[in-house]
Amino acid sequence: MRLGLSSGLAYGGFVPSSINLLDLSPMAAYSLRSFDSSADPNVVNVRRSTGGTQDFKASEITDGTLATWVGSGNDGFIATWYDQSSNSQNASQTTASQQPKIVSSGTVVLENSKPAIDFDGSDDELVLGNAILSTSSTRNYAAVFTTSDDKGLVVGGDHNSFLNTYGNAIYIAGSEIKAKALQNGNGVLLESGVTPNGTFLATAEIISGSSALYVNGVQRATDADAPQHHSYLTQIGGGQYTNNNLDGTIQEIVIYDTDQSDNRTDIEYAINTYYSIY
Repeated sequence: MRLGLSSGLAYGGFVPSSINLLDLSPMAAYSLRSFDSSADPNVVNVRRSTGGTQDFKASEITDGTLATWVGSGNDGFIATWYDQSSNSQNASQTTASQQPKIVSSGTVVLENSKPAIDFDGSDDELVLGNAILSTSSTRNYAAVFTTSDDKGLVVGGDHNSFLNTYGNAIYIAGSEIKAKALQNGNGVLLESGVTPNGTFLATAEIISGSSALYVNGVQRATDADAPQHHSYLTQIGGGQYTNNNLDGTIQEIVIYDTDQSDNRTDIEYAINTYYSIY
């Protein structure tokens, strides 16, 4: 059921409602803000370059607590990005050299004045415990990222050698934002035609018979084929087997295993209202 749209001039004649994305029961939800305005959960576990790790709440990232703990001139790296859904799908990296950065030389990384996680384009990546996108069933997912890279995985399962042949992901290939649910070249391939050069909200609806890819609220591709799957680990910022690592930042990812196409406008409105992307 559509969540409360009201009459207005925006979004094709409707003003979408401001919703709590957790109320739609995501299977995983990652951000540096709290999705629940009444709570202040731990959103990341950070390792500082001088040693030690510590959990930080969303408020502590913005109020100076994180930067003070990391220390002037030092760096802070993401060891774990906590899942804010009820499913404990935390995204982690135990190898220090592959942890993306959240504090650089004592300053929190920002995009559009909001905290962001910086992936180096070489080997940074966060790994989920389960391959939650490696399935042919319904998946709806949205990601906020900033890059001008000509390739790179944002979220999903992927093999760099077979970018448009295998995997389930929002990704960049050939200087184009794409989404896919492919096995041996069969399934859903959504090519937006959008060259990445800035901040984007990409929303992929992987639904048998009516898959679609939206970039900054505009439908860019559709596919009527049945989604297929390949059993790659679900990762953020990098592929499983070979280098397809993103050079850029990621701020938010929300993944649903239910058809949210009726709620897409509300979801995008809630995300864009916070990040002011478009």
